[in-house]
Amino acid sequence: MSDWMEEHDLDEEADASPVVRPYFITKGRTRAKVDFPIETLIVTSAEGEKAFSRLGFEQAHVIEVCRAARSVAEVASIVAIPLGVARVILGDLAEEGLIKVYEPGSRDDTALLRRLIDGIRAL
Repeated sequence: MSDWMEEHDLDEEADASPVVRPYFITKGRTRAKVDFPIETLIVTSAEGEKAFSRLGFEQAHVIEVCRAARSVAEVASIVAIPLGVARVILGDLAEEGLIKVYEPGSRDDTALLRRLIDGIRAL
């Protein structure tokens, strides 16, 4: 147990609860303006890289995670937020042009697919 936790008489399980509630992150919204299937691929755009320093914590974390192509489900898992919250954040970022969205069945970017295949092979 850490010194801070001992000092404040907290157990380790208390550390697992979120510090900020999901409804606060999404400003009370429960649905995204755009409905992303969980397999939708997300990649940070050049505009997203430029805007990184002005974004809130969760948005900046999503931008950082999506520097490599990630599915909506992966983003939620890596950022450790509920899937619905991830969709709301991704919808906001997409509206601002800070991410590129590759929906299943859409015209795919061949270069992106090659990078994904190379990344999988590297594992």
